[in-house]
Amino acid sequence: VIAGSTPGAGATHLAFGLCVYLTKMGIKVLYEERNQTGAVRRMAESTGGARIDGRGIYHIQGCLMKPWYGPAVKLDTNTEFEVVIKDFGTNWEEAGQTLKEKDHFLTAVISENLWEYGKAETMLKTMKIEKGSTAFFIWRHRPGKKGADMTFGYSPILFCTPEYADPFCPGREGTGFLT
Repeated sequence: VIAGSTPGAGATHLAFGLCVYLTKMGIKVLYEERNQTGAVRRMAESTGGARIDGRGIYHIQGCLMKPWYGPAVKLDTNTEFEVVIKDFGTNWEEAGQTLKEKDHFLTAVISENLWEYGKAETMLKTMKIEKGSTAFFIWRHRPGKKGADMTFGYSPILFCTPEYADPFCPGREGTGFLT
């Protein structure tokens, strides 16, 4: 489960990057858009060579991506994948419900610029994250500033992500981060 502290924090960007990296490692991965941003459809349009299969899954530069279809559509896609990356964006309530299911853990993408202060804590409280549960906090816009103030009283595994513009070509620094 990937969620962002604010719109634009980078949850979808990180999810795309992870999908690309894991696919290149030979792992059968599905990116599942669980928010209404329409990023998968826009990505498919912008790449030009994307195709959609009979299950409603886009094939974009070697990655399998299921766009948001809404709650009424149920596709049987989770059986063949080793990893399913569920991108909830800022849909924190649904992300919190999904985290209660077996084999899920949180990857929270946090951007705490001055005008966004407090959003990360609100996200964690809304999702009802239990202290001590498995969680990764990925901080953006805070290079070299890792510290105890970034845990919000939890015991997460902390990372500060470098900037990389293209999740399909993250460059040396971005690839190093994703590994």
